[in-house]
Amino acid sequence: NPERLDINIKFEDYQKIEFARQKAIELGTLISTDEDYVPATIIHDGKEYDVKLRLKGDLPDHWEGKKWSLRVKVKNDSLFGMTVFSIQDPKTRQEINEMVYQNALREEGVIGLRYKFVQIFINGEGKGIYALEEHFSKELIENNSRREGVILKFDESLFFERSVKTPNIEIETSEEFYASPVIVFENEQKLMSDAVRAGELRTAISLLEELRNGTLQSHQIFDVDKTAKYYALSTLMNCPHGKSWHNSRIYYNPVTSLLEPIGFDGNCRREGAQEALQEYVPKCIYFSNSSDCPFEAADYSDLIL
Repeated sequence: NPERLDINIKFEDYQKIEFARQKAIELGTLISTDEDYVPATIIHDGKEYDVKLRLKGDLPDHWEGKKWSLRVKVKNDSLFGMTVFSIQDPKTRQEINEMVYQNALREEGVIGLRYKFVQIFINGEGKGIYALEEHFSKELIENNSRREGVILKFDESLFFERSVKTPNIEIETSEEFYASPVIVFENEQKLMSDAVRAGELRTAISLLEELRNGTLQSHQIFDVDKTAKYYALSTLMNCPHGKSWHNSRIYYNPVTSLLEPIGFDGNCRREGAQEALQEYVPKCIYFSNSSDCPFEAADYSDLIL
């Protein structure tokens, strides 16, 4: 049976979460900040953990029903070896599909998240089975046998703020991609106080900016082998969600000075595999004259086709 987590939240703090949810319902999207975190405790296997948590999830599937998605940060400790994780209705990640996807990535040496199912009780009330998903932290990198390095993403807040006003905006072609800054998944002020890590952050951001402005091509800044396997597995398993710029999570490897993709929110579906092949396989697999490819087609086409 899934392990049990008992979450206890004071009344006034629970009201703050409810207020954030109501505001998200009114807007159609959740816009959150660190100020939204509230204190709580989690009891697991007889041990009590001090945590802070908040509502999470950009879109209504995370908070419009009875199972609200939560981001959890463990204070001065770790739970299941993680200091930051999310809990959410398994439906938001296509039930068991995301766990299979993450395990497959890790099996092939691509960075994947720890993912499991747990029973959740909030203030004594049973909420059913949730998916527990590792978030982006030092522990994630170390658990994937990498040296600590920065984890980056494109800040999608501009897109979601605009989507409130223009609901049918196209994610892939929007100008927000070019305007969105690259941000890091940790306290940037603390990171910048370490000269070595500050230099790594500047290098990683520079690589992504040079890719975005066309100065460098993807095969010049990404680990070719890891990126090839990421694309291959994501395509074979029909997990296309991470291809969107606002879903990309990227690790800078300070040993190789290259970037690596991190598996996240694949939205994997059993149907549509053929369509996925046509839509998401890099064009260089089918067209040998394509000038930019994240890997050599001859090396990995047997994994895909």
